[in-house]
Amino acid sequence: MQEVGIKALKDNLSQYIGLVRKGEIVIVKDRNEVVAEIRRPDSRAAENIYVQEAILKGSIIAEKTSKTNIDGIVKKYSHYKLADINPQEIYESLKDK
Repeated sequence: MQEVGIKALKDNLSQYIGLVRKGEIVIVKDRNEVVAEIRRPDSRAAENIYVQEAILKGSIIAEKTSKTNIDGIVKKYSHYKLADINPQEIYESLKDK
């Protein structure tokens, strides 16, 4: 884990991104206060972003059958943050209907 001030991060951004690529976590401080953490995203978080964007754009649409409760699914996940949505869970809930 590396700690860096904002100015040093700005001046050496490529170096710190290189550390992150290698799996290092970079803690960003402003006047000795931790203000951010830079780390590689886990693969599930990246998948969630793409699924969420596809749902919002209408690229992913649930099969329209009498068994699918799309309103219930939307209501269940609407308050979640983007990174908290598990696409596999959504898929399973649609598949089981």
